Amino acid sequence: MGKILIVEDEALIAMDIRSKLLSFGYSEVVYAVRPEDAMKEIEKEVPSLVLMDINLKSDLDGIDLAGIINTSYRIPVVFLTSYSDINTMDRASEAAPYGYIVKPVETQSLYSVVSMAIKRASVERNLVEQNGLFEAVLENSAEGIAVADETLKIKYFNHIFMEIFGIERGDIYGESLDKVITEIEPSLAGVVSGVIEGRESSAKRIDIGIDGKLKAVLMNVSAFSLDGETTRYLFIFSDLSELERMKNELDTTARNFDEIFEKNRDALVLLKIPEHTVSDLNPAAEKMLGFKKSEMLGKVPKELIRVLAVSGCILGDSGQDEAVCTMTRHADDAFTFLANSQRLSIGGTEYLYLSFKDITEAKKLEKRERQLQEKLIQTNKMTALGTLVSGIAHEINNPNNFIMFNSKMMLDLWKGFSQVLDRVYEKEGDFEIENLPYSVLREDIPKLLEGIAGGSERIKKIVHELKSFSKGDSEQMDDRINIEEVVTSAVKILKQHIMRYTANFETEVIKPVPCFKGNRQKVEQVLINLILNALEALKDKNGTVRLTASADENGNVKICVSDTGVGIPGDIIRRITEPFFTTKLKDGGTGLGLSIVYTYVKEHKGELDFFSEPEKGTTVTVTFPAQG
Repeated sequence: MGKILIVEDEALIAMDIRSKLLSFGYSEVVYAVRPEDAMKEIEKEVPSLVLMDINLKSDLDGIDLAGIINTSYRIPVVFLTSYSDINTMDRASEAAPYGYIVKPVETQSLYSVVSMAIKRASVERNLVEQNGLFEAVLENSAEGIAVADETLKIKYFNHIFMEIFGIERGDIYGESLDKVITEIEPSLAGVVSGVIEGRESSAKRIDIGIDGKLKAVLMNVSAFSLDGETTRYLFIFSDLSELERMKNELDTTARNFDEIFEKNRDALVLLKIPEHTVSDLNPAAEKMLGFKKSEMLGKVPKELIRVLAVSGCILGDSGQDEAVCTMTRHADDAFTFLANSQRLSIGGTEYLYLSFKDITEAKKLEKRERQLQEKLIQTNKMTALGTLVSGIAHEINNPNNFIMFNSKMMLDLWKGFSQVLDRVYEKEGDFEIENLPYSVLREDIPKLLEGIAGGSERIKKIVHELKSFSKGDSEQMDDRINIEEVVTSAVKILKQHIMRYTANFETEVIKPVPCFKGNRQKVEQVLINLILNALEALKDKNGTVRLTASADENGNVKICVSDTGVGIPGDIIRRITEPFFTTKLKDGGTGLGLSIVYTYVKEHKGELDFFSEPEKGTTVTVTFPAQG
């Protein structure tokens, strides 16, 4: 809750109101006795609410001043009044006040009006924000959208609708959608009404001639009701021209792939799985492996599969997709190659796509480029989810704050009620409330209220983590970060956790370690999250967690957090930085800890790598580029 401003020309009354508001828990309450003082307070910091005396002893009365404030700042105003004539009250209503408080001010009346005004202002701000959001979504949709009433008169349309149908004028509001489309393409006369009347499919392709070119459009229609009675129709028009263009490009791509497959300098082999029989191989594979395509089609290349399996290259559902292999082509003709594999599904049939390249050639570069692409995809995923999560966290936080406030207030009230009820119990014996004995309720109700408050605190913690995950890189990133100081701070914060989980915790800063620029708090959070994960992975207090910080061969800051815990299985380690993915759901894990680490490291242009062996432990390496 922000500042509350009291505008009252009688200082004693203003001070009394301020004292009451402070007792309600409002932390920042100021007052002004003159209009000019009130405007200075507003210019200094815009308040969340203004309590305005109607009858100010000034050239401006409270109504005039409220009008100025509302026009310039749109601040909610509650009027303070002792008496007023009808004309004054009519003028006051024009200022759209959020309530009235009669002087002398009663505590309960003040609390009720102020709390309701604040809640109403919050609701109105949310409605404005949501309306703006819906309008932005519709206007930024990739599809053309139109809404019509039960007579097909247009009530809404976006600019994409106009672009799809080549409409240059914007005054079609209120016109018949059937008529508008028919004027553009006469052959579509009656199509729209036919869909509404059930004579046509609700999802229908229509062809429109615009500027001498035929454009394919998919029209989807659905009915909805705003008030339970008035029917509206939502029309969504998707331009299929781009899809058809993409289909043609895919056909061309398929032909190009066949040509590339045959002419590729890398050895390429396509195995059908699970049989591992050869479905295709290119001339480069014939030359490298000593196979003849005509002899190997439909057969299992046993020696090749043996070599790949020994080297750890994936041949089924587990393993790694890249390995260095050594194979004998002829009698003594041994060669080493870099093998890559990828599982594909083509026409419902599963294949293993293998590519082999001499280890001295550019395959390593291709691998690095592929890894970079995967990281970019992950970064885009994190950014998109951050936007969604930010909105979700905001929407959850508002009702949760209400639950927290009221549950704690009810717990305090119960303490007072129970004293009275206890006296009745001691005097008259047990009695029932809603068919339940008071002797049971006086034990259960505090637990129920504490449970509500505890659950709300849990929600608050999750919302905090969601907000941390969704924050972008707009925050200050100019701190000069000394990693030794950050390590010391993180360890100090986690001292109790460390003592709880292990008796073997080690840190080592191998100097010199360069400083770098960034956000110190975020870097500290990265270390805290990694240390916590390492501690929780330990089997018992005899396990070890070790943190080292040093400069790598390129002068960058390298931080390693290793543990001797349970390790991470191979099928999980690829997903551990995905938002909401957690193996500790039963223990209250949210799956955001490593997502936050990943986000913060990327904001600092850093790298995050994992190495783990099940039942032996995990090492997480973070590299931050040094910037002096």
